Amino acid sequence: RAVVEAALARRIDGQQRRFTAALRDTIPAATVRWRYRLVTNGLAVVVPRGELGRLSRLPGVKQVFADVTYHTLAGPDAATIRARDLPGSTLGNAGAGIKIGIIDDGVDQKHAFFDPSGYTMPDGFPKGRVAYTTAKVIVARAFPPAGATWKYAGMPFDPEESGHATHVAGIAAGNANTSANGMRISGIAPRAYIGNYKALTVPTQSGLGLNGNAPEIVAAIEAAVADGMDVINLSLGEPEIEPSRDIVALALDAAAAAGVVPVVAAGNDFDDFGRGSVGSPGSAVAAITVGATTSTASPSIASFSSAGPTPISLRLKPDVVAPGTSI
Repeated sequence: RAVVEAALARRIDGQQRRFTAALRDTIPAATVRWRYRLVTNGLAVVVPRGELGRLSRLPGVKQVFADVTYHTLAGPDAATIRARDLPGSTLGNAGAGIKIGIIDDGVDQKHAFFDPSGYTMPDGFPKGRVAYTTAKVIVARAFPPAGATWKYAGMPFDPEESGHATHVAGIAAGNANTSANGMRISGIAPRAYIGNYKALTVPTQSGLGLNGNAPEIVAAIEAAVADGMDVINLSLGEPEIEPSRDIVALALDAAAAAGVVPVVAAGNDFDDFGRGSVGSPGSAVAAITVGATTSTASPSIASFSSAGPTPISLRLKPDVVAPGTSI
């Protein structure tokens, strides 16, 4: 298997080098922002708008995906999902040894919910910006877009705008019996490790939180697979993209094929759009897409929680990733 993987890696590297040389000759103003080798064979490139037609005609290009902006999705609190009913802190494993990658707006590794006391850094870690890691938050990476001007875009945690990822990571793997607001709270898998992949780095026009773009989210998925995450969580979304042109959903399908479990928020658009309102990347074929529930005595699906069906039948090819695709 190792020999086959090495041969495939050499082939992908050769294809990308030939494409890059052709790109440099044909569109001198173009730059390569990200390279993908695991969740797709492609590149994220920045080109003048008037050159897009020439890009699609370069040797080796099978498809060009447009950039798409994603935003965070509000998630339920622990009471809503009845997390406090779970005896997580008494379970023998409680997520021990599992690595959960949070692809979002940046985890605060100093938060009390992620106290590293009692943890041992696993072999091969930390990864990324080690100053932002601990024995609990074992990876810290940021994926700013080309031309980013926001002063914290390249940092794994934004002291002014990050917040959503810390909330999400806490639900997933916050330490058991953490004191907060006069009560004791726990994450669902409190002994799991956390990987921080900050793919949402651009302040919103409203001034509330951060948005991110498809190329950076795919780069984060690629990094999470390479780093050995067991699960990746994306509590983010964008209105449905036609599936064969949804590079983020395709990357999640490839991550699943590589053995990494993708978990994605369904979205919050049912009140507006009804059935079929699951957005990207919740529409990924291989993702576990999760809706929201009420916190009543008899929980039910929340009125705002997006619902299927998803248009997976629109996929133009049965394979989830086309070798040689350039982005």
